[in-house]
Amino acid sequence: ECATVLANEQVVNGCCWRHETLPVEQKELTQWFVKITAYADELLNEIGGLEGGWPDRVLAMQRNWIGRSEGAEVDFTLDGSDEKIRVFTTRVDTIFGATCLILSRQHPIVKARPEFEDKDAIFPPEEGYGDVEKIGYDTGLFAINPFSGEKVPVWVANFVLSGYGTGAIMAVPAHDERDFEFCTKYGLPIVPVVTTAPNEEPELPFTEYGFSQNSGQWSGLPTAEARQQMAAFAKEKGFGETAITFRIKDWGISRQRYWGTPIPMIHCATCGVVPVPDKDLPVILPKDAQLTGKGESPLARTPEFVNVDCPKCGAPARRETDTMDTFVDSSWYFYRYCDNKNNDAPFDSEAIKYWFPIDQYIGGVEHAILHLIYSRFWTKMMRDLGLITNDEPAARLFTQGMVIKDGAKMSKNKGNVIS
Repeated sequence: ECATVLANEQVVNGCCWRHETLPVEQKELTQWFVKITAYADELLNEIGGLEGGWPDRVLAMQRNWIGRSEGAEVDFTLDGSDEKIRVFTTRVDTIFGATCLILSRQHPIVKARPEFEDKDAIFPPEEGYGDVEKIGYDTGLFAINPFSGEKVPVWVANFVLSGYGTGAIMAVPAHDERDFEFCTKYGLPIVPVVTTAPNEEPELPFTEYGFSQNSGQWSGLPTAEARQQMAAFAKEKGFGETAITFRIKDWGISRQRYWGTPIPMIHCATCGVVPVPDKDLPVILPKDAQLTGKGESPLARTPEFVNVDCPKCGAPARRETDTMDTFVDSSWYFYRYCDNKNNDAPFDSEAIKYWFPIDQYIGGVEHAILHLIYSRFWTKMMRDLGLITNDEPAARLFTQGMVIKDGAKMSKNKGNVIS
């Protein structure tokens, strides 16, 4: 129904956040993104300063969404080839228990082999979202474990996401619940390499730290110590390194909608993508755009808007016709309140110094990883541009809850609204 691109944060259990029964379809498209990942560490680290002022539930949701993971990246070499599969793991101490590698459907190894295309039909459309059934197939390829030298089969599965880590994991079923479920389903080996104490066999999957076993020269070491030593060994031998990954991804702001802020870029055949000059900002929406509902940007059907001269070389060019996600506007709207008649700038910085941060902000908990995290990011970005000096938009947050009817949030789609 929306016929537009969504950000990761706007996908809920595989469906559009506005239409709870409408599955999201994944496509490869050229879109505009804002690099929120550049602020991932700061967004996470400064949550502590909001404790006591913001609800614990909101802060926990943001911590989990940012999802900082410390670990190691290790290269497995494809058997009979020079190709390498780099995996990210938080538990390199369990690598001797890796009984297969599992790739995302979009992994370069998969995309480069047309013979895998027919096998892709086994996957349901809700791949990677929510608690879906774990489904995969054996590629017939093998990779060499750089620590043990053993060959392990290479699989493709729907629960490994291309946007997290390296898009490839080592499955250690004896010590990971998800891997245990998958490998048990497909009859893959299960090799315990961590125990609670020497000569003891804990119930599997055992996901805690303990002592390494069946792990070569690291057997008998506490796993925390083995993890450090093995990461250093991988770096020394040239097949790995320590790494940090985040669950949060860059914010896709392109929308194929009329109602939104035009993305101020111009496409020129000679110069490439050229920003709209400051003197020509803001770009104003045309009033005669044709709304077709066919999933393309309405602006693309408005020649008077699209056709412009390149500001760099003067040749005929085309405006970007996607508009920004409206969450971009809501990320900073409250700053405009302080200086809403300013026609030369978004606001006067001195006015912001007087009024910000907001003493008490009120909004729904459903925006914890949407508006509330976006506004924190936008504040930090404007600070770094020299527009403001505060680090956070609001000192205190109150989440007021929502009115429900028939046990569900009121929605036109559910027909449970009160008018």
